[in-house]
Amino acid sequence: MRNSAGYTLLDALLQLAILMMCLNMMLLFAPFLSKLQHYIVPESMLWERFVTMLAKDLENSTVVQVEGTQELHYDYAAKDDKKRIILRDEIVSATFLRAGGHIVLLTDVKTINYKIEDDKLYVQLQFTTTPTAREATIMLPAAAK
Repeated sequence: MRNSAGYTLLDALLQLAILMMCLNMMLLFAPFLSKLQHYIVPESMLWERFVTMLAKDLENSTVVQVEGTQELHYDYAAKDDKKRIILRDEIVSATFLRAGGHIVLLTDVKTINYKIEDDKLYVQLQFTTTPTAREATIMLPAAAK
C-alpha cells in the first residue's frame, strides 16, 4: 500500500533531475557572468580614476619624491601633512603619515613604477589580470619642482 506521507524513489529522481538541470545552467552561464563582471568594473576605469586622483592630489603638493621606483612621497605645506603611495601585496594604497591610516586605491597590481623627469611624473602600472601595461604622465606643480 502506498503511503502518501512517504518519500518515493520517483520523487527523489525528479528532484535530482531538476538539481542537475540547475547545475548545468549555472556552469553554462558562468563564463558569461565573469565577462559581465569585467564590463561592470573594468581595470581601465580604475586606472583612470587613480590617475585623476593622483593628479588632483599633486596639484596642492610642495615636494614630490620617488623612493626607489615603487614608492611616491609628496608633502602638503598648507596641511602640514605627508602622503605616500606604496605597493604591497598586489595592493596600491595611499598612506597619510600624520593620521597613520591608509586608503586602498588599486588592487591586483603586479608592478607600479614612478619616474620624475623635468616637471613631469611618469607612472607605469601593470595589473595581474591583463598583460598590457598602463602609462600616464602627470605635470607637477611649480612649487613641487
